[in-house]
Amino acid sequence: MSLGDTKSALIDLLECGRRLTELHIVNPALSAWRGGAALALTELGENALARQLLDEELELARRWGDCGTIGQSLRAAARITTTASARVALLEESVRVLEGSGARLQLARSRVSLGRAFAAGGRLLPAREALRAGISLAEECGAKLLVERAHKDLLGCGGRMRRSPLSGPASLTRSERRIAALAATGQTNRTIAQALQVAPGTVEVHLTRAYRKLGVSGRNALADALAGVLVGEHEPC
Repeated sequence: MSLGDTKSALIDLLECGRRLTELHIVNPALSAWRGGAALALTELGENALARQLLDEELELARRWGDCGTIGQSLRAAARITTTASARVALLEESVRVLEGSGARLQLARSRVSLGRAFAAGGRLLPAREALRAGISLAEECGAKLLVERAHKDLLGCGGRMRRSPLSGPASLTRSERRIAALAATGQTNRTIAQALQVAPGTVEVHLTRAYRKLGVSGRNALADALAGVLVGEHEPC
């Protein structure tokens, strides 16, 4: 669908679903094909069939008890819901479900979607709060594109990210401090990512935030900015 060929995308998704069904693979956590197919059907004006697929996916997700898939299904249902109040209710439920799970990127997406829904209804204060929460979590997950888009939404409803009352190294999160300290020794983003078992994009996002908080333009200035800071932590980002 990202290439604009909605019909072909729908055919592929339905074929994926057919094959999975033949193999008796019904857990939506393994392939949430119904959600993608429902969005394609909505674009093609087939709202009733789209709703049927999403209802099936949500029922299966609840049956399997996978919070990440339930939250994702609720968010997909919100996207094809025409009533503003119903859309907000679905997204609020999605956020509540995901807050009790480890699906942090899904939670970030649902918070951003909730912020957009609030903004569309003119509720700018809760919109800004939801968008800020979504952006912060998306940054921690290394979801750069989601951060960029959500930040535009935040600016569009008159908000901006709040600055930390701390400054310098004290303003860094533990993950930012550790990655910045490793970068200050000359290690590349890829080397750091391999050492910490995270995606290179996660390293890049954390470094960018560290640069901004420390007021430096690049890693060459990190050693001086982090004077006295030890790497010491060993948990993953």
